[in-house]
Amino acid sequence: NAHNFPLDLASVEFPSING
Repeated sequence: NAHNFPLDLASVEFPSING
């Protein structure tokens, strides 16, 4: 879980969506 999102919700599916 890369904390790219304000919440760790999307990070569950997308560990590195922002890089």
